[in-house]
Amino acid sequence: MYNDQIMVFYLVVGIYYLLKNRPLFASFCITMGLGIKAGVLLILPAFLGSIQYNFGTIMLTKSLVIILGF
Repeated sequence: MYNDQIMVFYLVVGIYYLLKNRPLFASFCITMGLGIKAGVLLILPAFLGSIQYNFGTIMLTKSLVIILGF
């Protein structure tokens, strides 16, 4: 099994939780996908922009701390 499927799994789960209004858990899932493969970096600007637009700058800062902390 290649690691692309695992990366996409974490990416899809992260987007799912973002749509369910759980941005911190979504950031954790995106971080897990980023730990597997760097292809998630292509989605990261849209993901973080969506967090800032829907939840504000404070939640964006918390999400960045989660992403950069791991």
